[in-house]
Amino acid sequence: MTLAPLAWALFAELVPAPPRPVPIVGGQPTTDPEFDGVVALLLPRDKSCSGILVAPRLVMTAAHCVAELGGNDQIRIAYGDDAFGPSVVSTQWGHDVSRYCPTCQEDRYDVAWVELEQDLGAASSFLRPVAVQDEWDEAMASGAVITVVGFGATVAGGGVDGIKRAVSVEITKLSAAGLEFYAGGDGRDSCDGDSGGPALTRLADGTLRLLGLTSRGPETCGVGGIYATVYPQLCTMREQTGVDLTAPGCDQCDCVDFDDGDSGGCALAGPGSGLAWLGVVLAIGARHRRASRSAVPSCCP
Repeated sequence: MTLAPLAWALFAELVPAPPRPVPIVGGQPTTDPEFDGVVALLLPRDKSCSGILVAPRLVMTAAHCVAELGGNDQIRIAYGDDAFGPSVVSTQWGHDVSRYCPTCQEDRYDVAWVELEQDLGAASSFLRPVAVQDEWDEAMASGAVITVVGFGATVAGGGVDGIKRAVSVEITKLSAAGLEFYAGGDGRDSCDGDSGGPALTRLADGTLRLLGLTSRGPETCGVGGIYATVYPQLCTMREQTGVDLTAPGCDQCDCVDFDDGDSGGCALAGPGSGLAWLGVVLAIGARHRRASRSAVPSCCP
């Protein structure tokens, strides 16, 4: 997409240039055992994504990472702090992307899972998702801090070196239906190859919960991205895999109300955040990168 000089000027004014990128764009390498369940997906044709162990033989990741794979394509899962280290297992190719909507502007249901051929990880590495209303309300607050973890690049186009990294970012707003949320910016962000990696929230009692998965973002990493919430897919995943991550009494996956009132999905937008995202939308075209992050669609005018 070719931009007029005015559009470039508006973008430059609204979105400050991020600082020189460091690991995962603004974060740092991590060997924290709390993140042991974060894994790398080594895909065919030299592609890679990130993911999160939620059970001994089940990894959640982004649907766009696996949506185009065929039944004969193999996914390898790397467990550890280095995607190219020795801890690699093969997978049973299995996932459901029937709800994934790559052409939707938002709420794409960019969530999938793959099943492993053998158990992986310790019980302490399996992170449970936010699955009840009080946890959702606590986590999805304006300015709430989440931790994004993945094996992706430290700068767009810079290549994926396969080192697990983490960065803390703030949630800025929800999508209209509340099934995706926006987070990051000012040089702190996920990037290419972080797709499918977890967005984690720490509750007031110190418990770490899985809130969402990295879905997509601008071609320029560092200005923020979009994350898919995992809760809406828990019942489908249970039906297909037998892994039940719902809360007691919530077996119909109806214990979280995503409605944020009359805001049209902009309730969490802080001062100026709407303008910043407008600058991003003006400055990029729609580009989907299956094994990385795609372009940010518009949300709120």
